[in-house]
Amino acid sequence: MKQINLTRHFPYYSGDIYDLIMDINAYPQIYPMIKGVKVIDQKPTHKDIELELNIAGPFIPGSKFQTSRVTGTHPRRIQVEGLKGPLKVLNLHWALITPATGGTHLDFRMEYESGRGILADMAISGFIKQLVDDTLRQFERHAALTLSPVSGRPGPQAPGRGRKPGAQP
Repeated sequence: MKQINLTRHFPYYSGDIYDLIMDINAYPQIYPMIKGVKVIDQKPTHKDIELELNIAGPFIPGSKFQTSRVTGTHPRRIQVEGLKGPLKVLNLHWALITPATGGTHLDFRMEYESGRGILADMAISGFIKQLVDDTLRQFERHAALTLSPVSGRPGPQAPGRGRKPGAQP
């Protein structure tokens, strides 16, 4: 199984970062490769969602649907398990850590497998890495437009505390 690990530091409250990640219905407005979102099932413990993706790459032609189960522990962890889609295995792990200096440290891990063998996994690895990098850059831009930075001192990481007035999802 292939793995991508990324870390970032954001000058925003962890609760606000968590809320932006979990605002799944806003994804088509934020991420150009997502054409649509449908919540299939929602329970207190998780959401099952279907994303219509407009991506094309090695072994992933054109528009595809990805069904995933999203679970979270506010404001610290988000897990995404791919249930059905272009990849045989797709797992995303977001850990949101509040350092003593304030803001939020993000540890992101993606595990994937194409199901078409090691050569196919090698062929798509660069494409998937670029897709993850682009998505994280779009998220960073969206957070900068939507959230207000923390004051620099550690404090409560309450949800909604740092949202800019009038900011849209």
